[in-house]
Order: sequence, then structure tokens, then C-alpha cells
Amino acid sequence: MTLQAQILELLKRLQRERGMALWLITHDFGAVFDLADRIAVMHQGVLVETAGRTFFDGPLHPYSQRLLEAMPRLDACLERPTSGSIASKEEAEPLLSIRDVTVEYHAQRALFSRPKPRPPAVDGVSFTIRPGETLALVGASGCGKTSLGKALLGLVPMVRGEVLMEGYPLSGGGRRIRREARGMLQMVFQDPFASMNPRMVVGDILEEGLRALKPFMDPSERSDRIDSLLTAVGLEVSALGRYPHEFSGGQRQRLCIARALAVEPKILICDEPTSALDVSVQAQVMDLLKALQQRFGHSYLFITHDLGVVSALADRVAVMHDGRLVEMGSVNEVLFHPQSPHTQRLLDALPALRRGRFNPLD
Repeated sequence: MTLQAQILELLKRLQRERGMALWLITHDFGAVFDLADRIAVMHQGVLVETAGRTFFDGPLHPYSQRLLEAMPRLDACLERPTSGSIASKEEAEPLLSIRDVTVEYHAQRALFSRPKPRPPAVDGVSFTIRPGETLALVGASGCGKTSLGKALLGLVPMVRGEVLMEGYPLSGGGRRIRREARGMLQMVFQDPFASMNPRMVVGDILEEGLRALKPFMDPSERSDRIDSLLTAVGLEVSALGRYPHEFSGGQRQRLCIARALAVEPKILICDEPTSALDVSVQAQVMDLLKALQQRFGHSYLFITHDLGVVSALADRVAVMHDGRLVEMGSVNEVLFHPQSPHTQRLLDALPALRRGRFNPLD
């Protein structure tokens, strides 16, 4: 959000200085509200509506209305139903405990010179995730969010720290025990197309994890599991014989969610899984994630920079800055009563249209 605000301000300044026109192609209505004089909405190759600034007072076309309604806003958490489930989550024993995790990347050594020291990408981060909970991990680009998620999965090494799943250290034990423990953690990556093998059909992609982590399952069990997962994420079983490039972006992300759920993990690490999707598809994926959590009972570590998505999904929020955890609390506390200046900067960078009832222009 902070980088987006800087880029939008740069575009406006260049436009003023050079007197140039700007044609902005985007699915982010927050950016449209901040920049545009006129708005044109396309749907299935057809221009369905054009308007000036009055567009935001009430779009005329049903598709335009759906796009505005689907946009995640800061006040979404206030509209979510409250129940005793939140209290029960807070009282539950931690499912995942992260203690003093530190990740470092070493700069390449130049010829005839010493490598320059780098600050840790993740510097002594500690927190817990409870059963059925969604913890959002937010922060500016480069703050260490993705590095932390990869470290939990063993994709990048930790130089210090400990990760416990139900009190059991994921880094201990033999190879077989570590493999079983890692099956409790799965990741949904930001770019679904890049995270799937383009030479494999969907059926093989979904079955790969089951073959590796659940070798005791017979072929009929694996087939039934894959069919039920495709149905759960809203896709047809006929998709099994198709390749990743034959699907839309939203469909590919559904396939990646199904792949992550195949081995029945207890925690899904979602690394900005909706950032590359338009707002209507983004809303569908968010609704899918919530429905799957209610059905299967797993927890989420949701890595994102979109505070509207945080408000719609999260129970608690952890804010990172320069590799450190600077603030943590319930979604209402962090979004509406921030204690850290870094959190406040993220909130200040949110486009005015995304603030909902907290929009200062209302």
C-alpha cells in the first residue's frame, strides 16, 4: 500500500508537470478514485459503461455495481457476524508456535572485496497461531513477510529460532518424521501459474502431494480425494485432464488451494493469493477460503499488504517492518487503534475509497 501510494503520487506529479494524458488500466477502484477524471468499464470485451466522477455516486450497469460492491474495505470486519467462536479460539492451545525466528540472506562476494553485511530478512520474530484462526501478516514490500512464510516451510533456512507444531519441533527428528510434520503446513503462492508445473495436467498436480506425503493411500482413495477437492473449490472434475494454461487466473488459484488442501494440512500459509486477481474474482476466492476453513477447520497465516482483505478475513493481525514484528493484536485493535507508526503509515496509504465508513470524504 505504501509503494502504491508513492507510485500514484508520482503519476499525478508527472501529469501536472508535463501536461500529459493518462490511460490507467486497472482493477483497483481505489486507484481509479484517486486518479481518474473519467471511467470506462469493460465486461467480456464490451464497454458497458462510461462516466465521469459521478460514477462513484452510483454506477448504472449491474457489472459495475458488482465490481464496487466486491472491493474489500477497511470496515469489512465490523460487518462480519460475531459469535462465541472467537473467544474459544483465544482460549485454545497454540497450534503453531514460532520462537525467535531469524532468516538471513548473504550478499554475493565481489572480486577482491569483502561482502557487505546485510541486515536479517527476518529478525527474531515470535508469535502463535491457534486452531481455526486466521492470522494476517502485513507490512510494506521487503519487510520479510514472504521470507518468514518460506522459513516455516523449510524453503529457506533459519539461522536461529524454533518452530513448534502442537508442541513438536518441526526441525527435529528423522527425515520421515520431518516429512510428516511438514505435511501439516502447506503454502498457496502469490502467482498460481508460476507455482504449477506447466507440463503436468491438473490430476497429476493434485496427486503429487498425496503420493509423497500419504503413500499408504491406494489409487481409488487418491482419486476420490482429488474429485472431492475439485468440487470443494468450485471446479468440475473434467478439469483433471487439462493443463494450467487452460484456466483463468482465479481458476488456477482455486487449483492451488485444492493442491494445498490435498494432504489435509492444519495450517495454510497464503502468500498474497488474491493480489493478482481482479476485485470480483478476489471476492470469490476470499469467500472460498472462509468456506473451506469452516468446512475443514484449518488455520491460515495470511500474508498480504491489502488491509481491506485483512479486515474481511483475519481474526488477528501482525505487522512487520524491517524484519521485525512491530505490532500485534485483534483486527479491530490494529486497524482502528494502531500503536505503531509503521501500522499508521500502512493505514494512511490506503486509498480513500477503500476506507468504507471511515472514508474522510464521506
